[in-house]
Amino acid sequence: MPPILDARTYVQLDGADAAGQVWGLQWTVSGLGSPDYYEVYRYDQSTGSWSDFAGAYHFFGGYTGAISIGRDSVIGQVFELGAFPSSGSPAGLQVGDRVVLGSGDFLVMGFNDDDLWTGRRGAHDEIYGGFGNDTLNGGWGNDTIDGGAGDDRLIGEAGNDSLYGGTGLDTLVGGAGDDILDGGPGINLLVGGLGDDTYVGVDAGAIVELPGGGRDLVLSSQSWQLTANIEDLHLIGFGALDGTGNAMANRITGNRDANHIWGLDGNDILAGAAGDDVIEGGNGADTLNGGIGHDTLIGGNGIDTVLFDGNWSVWVNLSLTGPQSTGHGADQLNGIENIVTGGGHDRLTGNALANFINSGAGDDALDGGAGNDRLDGGAGADTMTGGAGNDIYHVGNTGDRIVGGAGDGIDRIISTINIDLGRVAIYGGVEHVTLSGAAFSAFGNAGSNVMIGNAGRNFLAGREGADQLVGGGGADVFLFREAFDFDTIMDFQDNIDTIRLLDFDGVTNFAQARAHAVQTGANVTFDFGGGDRLVVRNTTLDALADDMIFA
Repeated sequence: MPPILDARTYVQLDGADAAGQVWGLQWTVSGLGSPDYYEVYRYDQSTGSWSDFAGAYHFFGGYTGAISIGRDSVIGQVFELGAFPSSGSPAGLQVGDRVVLGSGDFLVMGFNDDDLWTGRRGAHDEIYGGFGNDTLNGGWGNDTIDGGAGDDRLIGEAGNDSLYGGTGLDTLVGGAGDDILDGGPGINLLVGGLGDDTYVGVDAGAIVELPGGGRDLVLSSQSWQLTANIEDLHLIGFGALDGTGNAMANRITGNRDANHIWGLDGNDILAGAAGDDVIEGGNGADTLNGGIGHDTLIGGNGIDTVLFDGNWSVWVNLSLTGPQSTGHGADQLNGIENIVTGGGHDRLTGNALANFINSGAGDDALDGGAGNDRLDGGAGADTMTGGAGNDIYHVGNTGDRIVGGAGDGIDRIISTINIDLGRVAIYGGVEHVTLSGAAFSAFGNAGSNVMIGNAGRNFLAGREGADQLVGGGGADVFLFREAFDFDTIMDFQDNIDTIRLLDFDGVTNFAQARAHAVQTGANVTFDFGGGDRLVVRNTTLDALADDMIFA
């Protein structure tokens, strides 16, 4: 039986004057007396009340064609349509099996029967199926479709749609766009389609996602394991729930209770929120954040990172497996290589592996231990100790200090401030410097240094030892003076960079400097005696004639 439009049916017009106009719905009318009268009410959204228009009844002409408003100028809002034949007893308005919405944005509320509605392409429709086994199609546009009770089929098509199955065994198909699919209670089938889709409150049933369909999220109030081609899981509600990933790079977040979260394969981001959680990375390079509570964080295979955000002070040693003060609680760490913290005053120690330790804001103490470590104190005046291995230090504060570097490998500073390795009490034992950000000068020490500039105008000097100088892309100045031993300029740019020679007896101009030079293949070598030699690669003596200064 085709559906009946009754007093619970609402249609929102598009806001235009509808006097004498064809309404945006094409209906076939049959089975009513003649003439037929229909009452039209206006809903005032500001007061939440209905009001009648002038005149007791309003005639809608045409039993088999389009329905048109014949009497009043109706400005679109929300209307209630009820049918009253001349006898005065309600009879309803009979429509066909398929109703297609017009070009405006419509709100349609449903029926007790099995309904089939299709929204207009480009409109933003709201369709409510009511009772019955409904098929509701929003068409193109950002639609809201609620199947209500019954075994419904909801189709969003293109657009960012919200589909709610209600009770019953429902099938929800999002189509293209970033859709929200909520099947409600029951065994439902949810198909997201293209776009970044969200599956809400998933009960028993199935989720179908094809490869390349976007980054999708499941919001689940029960324990859940992600199926193929779905990336993210957020546990909601209450209770100790489990969340398990798949072979993809997952993002899994727990709820306020004790969760067991397992990333399995892939490079996962796993967070426990509140509660005493157990978080296992599995295979891959995972990031684990226990949140508040006494958590157990197990990295598994791969290079794994533990994250302690917030402004708590964290004291962690990766060589220990017992509970440690992590600010959020007393956490246990196992199989972790890297540490990232927030804004507290932290004491962080690595292990024998190659660790990355980033302490964020605060005045922190970082110790890499053995291994080739990377230490970044972040903001604040930090003390960094690399230990054995070839370590990298990130320096961005004049209060930063590096200790214990001498004899412990080839260490490098990456700095956003000017660096002088000759200040051995601050940068002791570091061999290499790379400038970044706004830094513009780097001086070496008595060792063999590699000094690398940035894209700006840099001032580089190697001092004693066999040094290599790399200016980078700017107009750089390379300083070489008596007792600087043996330096090599690796990337000299003719008519851009400058070589500054100082303190060599009898060398005050290019002609005098040239007397100490020889062209060897693509390189020029200056030998000023006493062990002082300067090699300029990939240039010629003639090219250097206007690129050298002597004061």
